[in-house]
Amino acid sequence: MSDAESAQLLQKKEEEQASSCCSLKNILCALCGVGVAAGVAVFLVMRYLTYGNELMSKLPEYVDIDQCNESACPVPFWDAEFDTIYVRHDEVENELSYAKAGSQIPEVFHGIWWMDQSGSKLPPDYPFNMGPSAEVLATWGDDAVWQEDTLCVTPVPTFGGTVGHWTYYASKEGQGTLDMFTKIRQIYHFCFTNESLQEAVIYWQINTGNTDSSKIMEAVKVLGGLETWNGSYILPPELFQFTITQYPWGLSRQSNIFSNRLRTDDPNRKILLDYIIPDEIKNYFNTAQHYPVWQIVDGHGQRTENYEAYLKSVTNPNGTSSNTTHQMFRRLKRGYQAATGDKVRFG
Repeated sequence: MSDAESAQLLQKKEEEQASSCCSLKNILCALCGVGVAAGVAVFLVMRYLTYGNELMSKLPEYVDIDQCNESACPVPFWDAEFDTIYVRHDEVENELSYAKAGSQIPEVFHGIWWMDQSGSKLPPDYPFNMGPSAEVLATWGDDAVWQEDTLCVTPVPTFGGTVGHWTYYASKEGQGTLDMFTKIRQIYHFCFTNESLQEAVIYWQINTGNTDSSKIMEAVKVLGGLETWNGSYILPPELFQFTITQYPWGLSRQSNIFSNRLRTDDPNRKILLDYIIPDEIKNYFNTAQHYPVWQIVDGHGQRTENYEAYLKSVTNPNGTSSNTTHQMFRRLKRGYQAATGDKVRFG
């Protein structure tokens, strides 16, 4: 492959990453931008299409500061400052916080996990469908706790942690994604559907405090977002269905934007989609997104058989990043003191 062809391929990959990482923002902003009357119509249509849907799991409870794994940990970092840490792809197990053997976190979430959003390593007959983003690794370490009554592992901020647990390519696209998640203070809550711990619903929480994100938050409210605490909202689960499921080979992530009920053969619903949903976001409703998540370091700190495939993918100059040596994450600045906010419990 010539240098020109390599450059063109890399540019295409970066464009795909930018499109993928901003998909939520594009969807919400497009819905918010349709005007008040049209916004009300969108809300009513969405409620009609999702009427009767029930939550697949319990919702998380607020995590008190003194319940965290780290002493005096400042959850949920609403006003925190972070240092950006750069780490070599082959040294992540020495820098990241992750759930270890013997932890209260369920064993399925022990270790360090590689989000293979480019489909570099696929299980047989896997229905892969994902535009690669700049996210690389995920763990359920740092300040995440296990709530036995809700079956939730929570909270898992994607923008930073006491030590660090969610990484991005050290590149322009990685920086952009991390900055966006920081701006909206994005946090995930992983809540299992039953005591078998085979499947978890991912509740997606964002904060309303940042004025630059006001349009996004307006759309979340219009769509029926669940108000939680400290001015934040969980995206309406009946419209944004995110799950992670355990298989013998690893984990599978699935995202259904606006629910499978929008993708039926009912001609009336097709008409509603054609006339109500903005053209620029219709493609997000056509198919569910799937990608595999592979454990590369286990709960004992040992590299797994997936480590080699992970390194091959992240160090490929024509693969998913323009940086072939490093990734980055954010670690809490020393001396930070958390500001306490109102506590709201679901239920």
